Amino acid sequence: MKANTYYLNACTIIFYFILLLYSSVVFSQAKGIILKDKKTEEIEFLKENKRIKVFTIDGTNYTGRFKIIDDNTIMIDGINIPLDSIMKIKRRSVTSAIIETTFYVYGGIIVVACIVAVAIDPLFLIVIPVSFPFIGAAILVPGLENGHKLKRWTYSIGINEPTPD
Repeated sequence: MKANTYYLNACTIIFYFILLLYSSVVFSQAKGIILKDKKTEEIEFLKENKRIKVFTIDGTNYTGRFKIIDDNTIMIDGINIPLDSIMKIKRRSVTSAIIETTFYVYGGIIVVACIVAVAIDPLFLIVIPVSFPFIGAAILVPGLENGHKLKRWTYSIGINEPTPD
């Protein structure tokens, strides 16, 4: 009989522990960068710790996971960036970075192999155009990511609030 009581008490404690963890996840609010379209009032939210690429007014760009320092500053790779100095924000996923690098490598391997093969037979120069689609795709991949320019979007730091439907 005592074993059943201990089992029931243990199950009750585990249930409350899981409930406590679940409620903290459900009711926690994620901070991030709120991007608001000036024309359509559309709102996009970039959660903290996502990979982004930031172009600043002084011409430098930073890529990496961002952390929020305060209501006007984010940090990427240990560098503090004020929101008012940002000219453009782009999402920069790890997948697109890997795909871009892969296409550059494949295109480069084809070009190098053709140049080495030219020593054997100059006719191998006609194979070099095969590398163009790989290199072209590597150039286009970053351009396909969604950019948010300052002239069209406003940047602020806040929490993600559900939009009414």
